[in-house]
Amino acid sequence: MSSLPVTAGAAVSDWVAAMAAASTELALSLGIDGVELLGWHDVPPTGMAGAYIPLLAEDQTLQLALLASPSGCADLARLLLGMESEEAVSDADIADAVGELVNIVAGGVKQRMQDPARIASGGGLRLGLPVFIHGYVQPTQQLEVSLASTRIGEVDAHLMALRSTLPARR
Repeated sequence: MSSLPVTAGAAVSDWVAAMAAASTELALSLGIDGVELLGWHDVPPTGMAGAYIPLLAEDQTLQLALLASPSGCADLARLLLGMESEEAVSDADIADAVGELVNIVAGGVKQRMQDPARIASGGGLRLGLPVFIHGYVQPTQQLEVSLASTRIGEVDAHLMALRSTLPARR
């Protein structure tokens, strides 16, 4: 995928496309054939859990998320931790593992979407720390949402980007 610098006015769906590309790289490194894209949506799913990580730019803030059902999150954790499908995994390990997965994916997104000119001036993208959440994101007029339904190995998951535009600095 070609780099789409932040200053190019990338659509929220471009961030999700970058997440899909980064997720495919990650899946291949874990011995999975890749990530199958099942469809695009603009309404967050219900009944999901997952990890969110902030990605900050001078003119916008995004939250990138990897979401799945609670059992799907446990399966993703097992994939990362090299566990068998029948092995028990603790809630803390699920939160840590899915947080690490979204952190790795966000690093790939940052690499793909960052504007080299902004890096040189110290204004590049910055990653925050992931958080694991059970719940529903309520879209508002100030929040753009894009997500792709995917299959990562045998796990149905969603890659989601949320963006709110920051007010101009004075």
